[in-house]
Amino acid sequence: MEGKAGTIHSDVYQAYSDNLRKAVGGVFRSDDYGDKYFELQAQLQANVTRFAAYKAYHLTEQLKKKREEWPNDDDFKNIAKAMMNTFNRYQAAEYNTATARARTAKQWNDFNADPIANELYPNLRWLPSRSANPREEHQAFYWLVLPKNDDFWKQNQPGNLWNCKCDWEETDAPIDTKELKADDLAKARSEGGGIHANGLEGNPAVTGEIFTQGCTYFKNVSRTKAKKLEHYAGDKLLRKESIRNLHGFQGKNPIKIDKMGEEIEVTFDSKTTSHISNDIANSENFLWNEITSNIQEVLKNGTLVAHEPNAKQDKKMWAVEYFYYKCEIAGNTFYLSVEENNNLFESRHFYRLYSITKNLRPTAIPY
Repeated sequence: MEGKAGTIHSDVYQAYSDNLRKAVGGVFRSDDYGDKYFELQAQLQANVTRFAAYKAYHLTEQLKKKREEWPNDDDFKNIAKAMMNTFNRYQAAEYNTATARARTAKQWNDFNADPIANELYPNLRWLPSRSANPREEHQAFYWLVLPKNDDFWKQNQPGNLWNCKCDWEETDAPIDTKELKADDLAKARSEGGGIHANGLEGNPAVTGEIFTQGCTYFKNVSRTKAKKLEHYAGDKLLRKESIRNLHGFQGKNPIKIDKMGEEIEVTFDSKTTSHISNDIANSENFLWNEITSNIQEVLKNGTLVAHEPNAKQDKKMWAVEYFYYKCEIAGNTFYLSVEENNNLFESRHFYRLYSITKNLRPTAIPY
């Protein structure tokens, strides 16, 4: 009401983000590290979180403009409610589409996971929409049968139209292009071709995206503004979530990891939470935030690649050395640093998780 929402109204963002994350999570059921779908789900969750931030930004901006135009409280309330209702109607379609695209991504992984099944069922068949009033766009694909490795499936999948209720299945049935003309099939196979809504391009299992850059919320923001927006989202919004996740590890039993053949115990404390939440806030990579709820397992599976003696031991006598563990999630590489401490004031030696970085420091010494 006061027009002081900032870049993104946090309550609006949280509502949209929670809703879309629920859509993705409802398909995969488990977000446990090591689950066969973990990396794919992490990518998709990061994507819908980013989408929610952009959507909240667009709504916040429109509400602020309307507030300037309508200073009277009652007038503004009516206009704001109407605008919120419009965005909420969009949200229903976005939720359904996120569910469908997440399901498609999961199915694609399952379709290609078993070599024996691929021999028995080498093709995919497009199944008709379950909608009472199916749209025409995908009807040309009904009962189409093509090999799993056909380029057609890179551009066309059930769920790549808003509220699409088509499906597909594995089959040993012979290839059948139905009545699709050769030119139309070639166009559907071409990069950027196929039948899809703007913002729903590509195979989500391959791209790791539910909503692509072709989406209106992403497309209508300048590159400069987008960079500021994503930093803001990290600093003001994602940081809260990462702190909440990291707090859950404080005070628990240390995690045991390998340090050049030596087993060490790494603790998580308030300094860990502070450093890593700041690192995530300063990053534009929404995927980083997904690791905080599984950070113990991520660290345990990391590879020790470098170390760095603390250059400020004269000022900070208890920090002796830093060890960098290389971690990868969904093709994204980052490093978790572990701090070795020799606290002379408390006469104790211990290790703690210290920070997360995209690149190794120039002063780090590779093993």
